[in-house]
Amino acid sequence: MNQHTVYTGMDTCLAENGEALFRLCLLLSRRSDAADSLAFEALLRLAVRESGDPVSDRVFLLREACRLCRDWFYRKPRRLKAAVVQRDMEALGLPETWPKLCRLSFASRAACALAASGYSPEEVRVIAGAGAARRALSLPAELLACAASVDLPEDRIQLLSDRVWQRMEERSVSVENRLHDFHASFERAAPFLALGVLLLFGLALWLTR
Repeated sequence: MNQHTVYTGMDTCLAENGEALFRLCLLLSRRSDAADSLAFEALLRLAVRESGDPVSDRVFLLREACRLCRDWFYRKPRRLKAAVVQRDMEALGLPETWPKLCRLSFASRAACALAASGYSPEEVRVIAGAGAARRALSLPAELLACAASVDLPEDRIQLLSDRVWQRMEERSVSVENRLHDFHASFERAAPFLALGVLLLFGLALWLTR
């Protein structure tokens, strides 16, 4: 795909699902600055899509956002900082139950974000996995209401779209996305590779006894 070509369904998908996208990224990252960045990265993946339909675009966008948030969250320990929580509560007008929502597990936060956006347990499963789908069936009403209070102003939706178009004009996003995915895959595999090396080392010691 030419680096100046943006998938025609991107802006429509963003207009219809921008709030759900930001809500998901905010609950999974637990900080608004990271949520903006992660939502933008997910949109870049939709922007280089070659074909699709409104339903699959929506699922594709939110599934990519969930995957990016998971990579970001588990890349290194992400402690819940009271000052950041309080800042976002004040800036976004979030209710007092927001800190309690932030203390849920990653899968529970994903389930809460998607359920608050109107997605069924089956859609939650496709987007965020079976664990999140199970949790979507037993979420407290007060936490769902808290998640539903997260919104995305129209001007921020337009800003996200403008950023994507600008990035597409600057460089090849497809290559950038592939490099990011390769790096993330390597980070996920690194602990298993290290364990494999230790096992081989142990086997070599045992064989040379």
